Amino acid sequence: MSDDLFVPIFEKNGDSLVVRFDHCLDFMVSGENGGLYKSIKGLSFGPCPEGGLLNFKEVPSSYYIVNSDSKNTSVSTILFVYDNPGCYRSGENDENMSGRALIVMIPNVDTPEYTMVRAMVTMTEGISAAFQDAGIRSDKNQQASGFSSVKFAVARKTDSKIHIQGAGKHSLYGSLIGSTTRDAVFKYLSGMNGDVARTPESVAKQYLKDAMSWNFIPEDVGSEVIESILSLER
Repeated sequence: MSDDLFVPIFEKNGDSLVVRFDHCLDFMVSGENGGLYKSIKGLSFGPCPEGGLLNFKEVPSSYYIVNSDSKNTSVSTILFVYDNPGCYRSGENDENMSGRALIVMIPNVDTPEYTMVRAMVTMTEGISAAFQDAGIRSDKNQQASGFSSVKFAVARKTDSKIHIQGAGKHSLYGSLIGSTTRDAVFKYLSGMNGDVARTPESVAKQYLKDAMSWNFIPEDVGSEVIESILSLER
């Protein structure tokens, strides 16, 4: 077990939120104003940016943190949710989609920049896993695959003695990234959607409905099976 688990300090001050670290980190940030930021002491949310911190203009409405470690490698993932982040299915094109989420991943290891970028791919897969496990549907009643808009911030600890290059889901580091991202997002979805536990019957019905909508099975056959499942539940 790692003795280097990340312990952030959250400070709420009026209309601002600050998350302080106990050591400096480099961050790779996606999207607008993205890129590599070095020697960051924490995160700042709100109208008054603070020097030495990674600053974001808006304050999130809630946040969820998950820690995990294995074999001296630890990962902490924080999901910051803004009001009504929304959800969508990959491939949907809806100009009216809105809503944002920020996911910050902080490890106790040092990595090259390309590994930080690869970590964002694994985090995206973790988001999709959470939405599927929770059974969340998009506005078009399709299985949702993620937030309408998400920004990533991936850290590295440059003074760490542990150097890692792989962040794919089949590596130890990647599995920690994916599982903490999935669990943080699932925490949020559980609070948003009440009890998201899915029974085998509900899963089967939804898969059948999807299969009918994709023309994988005839509608009359699928409807008959769904009716049989409903009769078992009565």
